[in-house]
Amino acid sequence: AATHHEAMSSTSHPCPVCGAEVKEDSICAACALGDAFSEAGSTGNGSLGCIGGHELIEIIARGGMGIVYRARQRNPEREVALKALPGAALLSEEARQRFRIEAQAMAKLEHPAILPVYELGEDSETPFFTMKLAAGGSLAQRLTHYQGKWREIAELTASIAEAVQFAHERG
Repeated sequence: AATHHEAMSSTSHPCPVCGAEVKEDSICAACALGDAFSEAGSTGNGSLGCIGGHELIEIIARGGMGIVYRARQRNPEREVALKALPGAALLSEEARQRFRIEAQAMAKLEHPAILPVYELGEDSETPFFTMKLAAGGSLAQRLTHYQGKWREIAELTASIAEAVQFAHERG
């Protein structure tokens, strides 16, 4: 059995999902709650549950600032990308505020290469926002399409650079 001193001096490592520092042999509480939230909400009909009037269909991505789901908005009925911050009650107010600031900043951006934000809300202490779903998938998923197509790569790079510059100019 480890002594109290040995337990206190254990090393830490980054959470593989969000990058937060956690003690060795521990899991990140926010990510664990996010997993529990997703699994507990599963209805057995392919849904992962609901957030703010949106049926969660599948997890698209996980990152340092939440989980992105493909979701079905009920009114108006459409598929959207829903980014949520499960386990937010365990996070600092600063982390929750960063999430809200990100959503509000994105909602102000109107550019052809930036997907629009539809809604910003909170459901049972879980902040979320929805935006247009990128039907073509992520850039990482589409990389093989661009192999050897130098003109398309240059055009895509220019489009991304213009969108980033547009967003940067607006804070």
